[in-house]
Amino acid sequence: MSYSRMGEKICTAVMFVIVAGYTLYARLYSVGTVQDPGPGLFPLILGFFTWVLAGILLVSLCMDCKQASEDAEKPAAGGTKPCGSMWRTLLGPVQVVGSIVLYCVTADWIGHILAATIMLVWMAWIARAPRWRTAITVAAVSVLSGYLVFTRWLGVPLPKGWL
Repeated sequence: MSYSRMGEKICTAVMFVIVAGYTLYARLYSVGTVQDPGPGLFPLILGFFTWVLAGILLVSLCMDCKQASEDAEKPAAGGTKPCGSMWRTLLGPVQVVGSIVLYCVTADWIGHILAATIMLVWMAWIARAPRWRTAITVAAVSVLSGYLVFTRWLGVPLPKGWL
């Protein structure tokens, strides 16, 4: 099995466990009804569907195990076996989690707008965005539209910080 495929399985399994814990924790809040939703309804629905999707992804990765191991044994186009580092494979997901943690730590201090923009630009850098200007523009538009939706339309207070 290639390191890349193993990294996908490990990340998916970790996501499956984290989302299962998130869903179980969401059950502690009042769910309410569809007409009068409680604070636990949206997290419970989101957690359940994310957990199902992670389970489907994990099962599909495990089903492809035999095919992936056969493909790993075949030489690449240049005549060499494909190689990769498990740590390099896991670096992207670790950086994504790190950017989310950074947002959580800094949002109260510097505000939602700046913290979310930094987080999204960092994620664009992780995804190897072709242009910085595009990454910054997409991040700014996403953050501002999300801010307007949550604060103006839904009435959800977001961290203000010094902005």
